Amino acid sequence: MNLHCGLTLISVVFSYWTKMLDLIGASLSEQGMKFCRIDGQSTLSQRKNALERFGNDPEYNIMLASIGAAGEGSVSAFTARGSLC
Repeated sequence: MNLHCGLTLISVVFSYWTKMLDLIGASLSEQGMKFCRIDGQSTLSQRKNALERFGNDPEYNIMLASIGAAGEGSVSAFTARGSLC
C-alpha cells in the first residue's frame, strides 16, 4: 500500500501462538494479500528467504512471525525496511 508521502506501509504481526498466525494467514490469503511468515518450524533457509522477500519485494509488505522465531535475531531485519508517515 503506497501512502501519500511516497512510503510503503509495512506490517509485522507477532504472536506467541502459531495457530493465530495460521488464522491470520488464512484471512490474508482470502483477501488476496501477500505475506511472509516465519515461526519455530521454519528452517534457517526459509527464514532467510522470507526476510529477503519481505525486505525487497514491495508486494510482500506483511510479515507474520512467532515470538520465538522473531527472538532469534530477526527483529532487526523487520525494522530495516519502510517507515510510517
